[in-house]
Amino acid sequence: MAGKSNAIDLFRFIYDMTFPRQPGSGALSNAVFARGGFGELLWKGGNEQLIEIALSGTTVDQTRQLPWEYSISIQGEAYGNFRVVNELLRVRRHKDLPMEDLIETTGSERFFRNTQNQRIGGSLPDPTRSMLEIEFPGSPGSFLRSSIAKWRFYELIPSLMRHPNQPGKVQYLQEHGRIYRNGY
Repeated sequence: MAGKSNAIDLFRFIYDMTFPRQPGSGALSNAVFARGGFGELLWKGGNEQLIEIALSGTTVDQTRQLPWEYSISIQGEAYGNFRVVNELLRVRRHKDLPMEDLIETTGSERFFRNTQNQRIGGSLPDPTRSMLEIEFPGSPGSFLRSSIAKWRFYELIPSLMRHPNQPGKVQYLQEHGRIYRNGY
C-alpha cells in the first residue's frame, strides 16, 4: 500500500491551514512553508501550478443530517508565491433543495454567508489565507472548523508505549505514544 504518508500529510495540511502554529500568522502560509514552500508541494504532485483539495461529509444539526462539501483551489505564482483562487463551503439543509453556499467569493474577497444568503462578518481580502482560519462564532460553517479542531495525528514509537501500565484513568495519548495521566 503506497501513499499512506501522503494521505496522512494531506489531513495534517488541512489541519495546519485551519489553525496557525504561530498566533497572529496566516495558517495557510504556515502550512505551505512548513512543507518547503509551494514549489515543494507541487513537486510532490506533478508539474501543475494548481493545488485543489476537496472534502465532503455529513454533520448532524440537532436531529437532521446535513451533507456538506468543502473545496479550496490554491494557484502558484512567480517566486514561490501563491493565492487562493476559489474556496467553497456548501451545505444541504433540506433534501429537496440544492446545496447552500456558505462562502461567497467576489473578486479577490471572500465572505461568510448565513442561511438567509446574507453576508455575515467582514471580508477576507488576503488571498494567502483560508476562510477556515477565521473563527466566526455562530457562523453556519463553523461546524467544519470545530470538526477539524478535533483531529489528532500520532507517530507512535513502540518503546515509549511499552511502559508498565500505571494505575489511574488515562487522560490522553501523546503524539509519539506515551500515555499521560493525572499526576504522572
